Amino acid sequence: MTHHMIFKYSDQDEVTAVTSDGDVSVTVQLYGNADTEQYIQTNLASLEMNTGHLSVLQKELVYLAAAVYSVDRRLYRPTTAYNQWDRHIHVYFPVHDTSQWEQAQNILESAISFVSGDRWAFTFYQSDFPMDESGRSLNDEFGDISAVALLSGGLDSFIGAVDLLETYDAGIMFVSHYTSGSMEHSFQNAVVEFLDKKYPSRINHRDIFVQPYKGQTQAELTSRSRSFLYFVLGVVIAEVVGSPLFVIPENGFISLNVPLTVNRAGSLSSRTTHPYFVELFREFVQALGIGITINAPYEFKTKGEMLVEARNQTVVHEGYALTMSCSSASGQRFGGNSPKTHCGKCLPCIVRRAAILKAGLVQDTYITDVLSATDADLGSYPDLWAVKRAILRYKRNPPTIFDLFGSAVLSHDLDGYFGVFRRGLEEIAAFIEQGDVT
Repeated sequence: MTHHMIFKYSDQDEVTAVTSDGDVSVTVQLYGNADTEQYIQTNLASLEMNTGHLSVLQKELVYLAAAVYSVDRRLYRPTTAYNQWDRHIHVYFPVHDTSQWEQAQNILESAISFVSGDRWAFTFYQSDFPMDESGRSLNDEFGDISAVALLSGGLDSFIGAVDLLETYDAGIMFVSHYTSGSMEHSFQNAVVEFLDKKYPSRINHRDIFVQPYKGQTQAELTSRSRSFLYFVLGVVIAEVVGSPLFVIPENGFISLNVPLTVNRAGSLSSRTTHPYFVELFREFVQALGIGITINAPYEFKTKGEMLVEARNQTVVHEGYALTMSCSSASGQRFGGNSPKTHCGKCLPCIVRRAAILKAGLVQDTYITDVLSATDADLGSYPDLWAVKRAILRYKRNPPTIFDLFGSAVLSHDLDGYFGVFRRGLEEIAAFIEQGDVT
């Protein structure tokens, strides 16, 4: 079964999906209002008003990323996939220059299929929907912008922000994404407010609202393609404000996300900032004629190394507790807990605690203390179980460079990637062994 997702700017956009028996077709409006049954909500108009008019290509790129993210969130894997995981998705997307987009089509399909673990196909069809073509930079308003960087509200992006502000004298533009009801927006704003006090008149922040269409099934819990949306927003805003550099601040251990157990192999482990995906994204924007430099400066550093080596230790030590690393923070409310508290048992929480230990800082408050877990508890803590199994396995048989290929093939800098993987495991083991959870 293939899900044919037809996106339109207006009813005048026309395309025919080529379907087979059992396929499903859904039409979604890219522009809409409360009276529109299926549409994607964004604050793109506000973004243009506060940042600068987007060119036709820039608008199409943002809407495409919003469409991909929305489809990813609205097709619930257990009911829409062949094996409750792999989904077949064909996106029909309206553009004003089909030849330009077709040059990037193959690399786009490879990139999105890799990051989400599904099979994606794209058809770009002609649209005559009127768009303002006055793409411009607002350099005069912002002054010089040295770099544009992602700011998720997490610890890595906070450290990355401090490092950029310490490296450059000019302003930095930070880009965030949020959805309705998500807690991350409050963490993003808290970090921006803190940084603005430490670096007055240096902080520019654009928070982008993208809310998927309502959908007809239960919402998918994973959001593997969100990084594609984040990357697109960063590159587009970098172009608009005239910055040559877009920075992805993510530690190398999490980016590699080497499967810790056999049943997490392949796409079952997240690939949102995996080096291979980052490289595919670079090729994609180059194929569209976008010349922004995309930098992942921490691809060979663990989270603990990022903390220890941050360029302003005073600022980082004062502000790190404002950040949120938990992968299930928004879901805490359903268990009667504060969504502003780390769960403690997910892999990002475990990696965070290990990093904070390495840096010698005071630990946050966690709902679950994995150091107190017994063997009987491990069934309820799958990430802790996976970490424990990996540590035991690598103690008996030290990791090799071939372990890196559990989630994707790497073609360069293998020694660097292997080094950050090995040191990341050692960082976690040092934390876990405090409680003899081995």
